[in-house]
Amino acid sequence: MGEGTETVINYAEVSGVQGAVTVDSGGKVTINDGIFSTYDLSGTGNNFHGLAVLADGHAVVNGGKFYSEGHDYCVRLGDDGAAAASDPSTVELKGGYFGDMGLDKINGGTTITPAAGYKFEQLAEPIVEQSTTVPGKTNTYKYRIVAQ
Repeated sequence: MGEGTETVINYAEVSGVQGAVTVDSGGKVTINDGIFSTYDLSGTGNNFHGLAVLADGHAVVNGGKFYSEGHDYCVRLGDDGAAAASDPSTVELKGGYFGDMGLDKINGGTTITPAAGYKFEQLAEPIVEQSTTVPGKTNTYKYRIVAQ
């Protein structure tokens, strides 16, 4: 999603290799629910993010589940390299379940900070679910976003 588009996803199940949902070039997305996953189908580790927000993209996540097999960033904020420092992209995490706490390239590769008034909460027991789109694959969610 890009070039000034605005999209609302009320529910979707999206599986991919190179990313499930990408928002860039001034695009905006609001995700209310769904499952957004990527899998390493080739065994080379070239799968990417459940949600990527970069190059002036903007996302609000009110709910949903995000997973990236074999990576520490099911949600990614910001471009690579020198472009990261000037990338005005934003992501507001206000709900949902996550395989990890994401990757914030804009702020030096830290985990993503949830929206004001929200925080990551580690689950006492991870949730493990069978993928409904890729046979034989599972998604593991270790965190959720809760109000502070």
